[in-house]
Amino acid sequence: MTTTSFRREVQEHPAVLRELIAHYRGDGQQLLQDWASRAVKAGRVLFSGMGASEYPPEAIFADLSANGVDASTADAGELIHYPQSQSGLVTLISQSGESIETRKLAERFAGTELAVIVNNEDSAMARAAGLVLPMLAGSESTISTKTYSNTQAVLYLMAQAVKGQGAIE
Repeated sequence: MTTTSFRREVQEHPAVLRELIAHYRGDGQQLLQDWASRAVKAGRVLFSGMGASEYPPEAIFADLSANGVDASTADAGELIHYPQSQSGLVTLISQSGESIETRKLAERFAGTELAVIVNNEDSAMARAAGLVLPMLAGSESTISTKTYSNTQAVLYLMAQAVKGQGAIE
């Protein structure tokens, strides 16, 4: 059987998810708690991204709402051209951390009330943020399957932290 780049990356899924879990059981546990504290204190979180990075947060909206945090998502390009008044914690998602739209938003919201979920912790978005939650998906040369899966996993852990169940068993 021929092993394509896509197949190789799909086969890496278990390993990158194990790495993500190990990270958030260890040093990353404090990052989850910090995000949860900021989200609860703000009472509102605006998630934003482009393409496949825009929609994953919707999976945790019910959990956040049940724990007193209103959440919404907005297309990063729309926010650039049609800004909204923003109160609360802005959380941007980008695999590269360099997507032009999300990078411009990171510059606009730079500081402590900006959190980012990125695969590249040295990116412009990560440098602008007060809190960086790495997705730890490794490199991808085909479609972003590992980053999508790991983004979903990080978001799930964020919702668990808001629920007060931040420890990963």
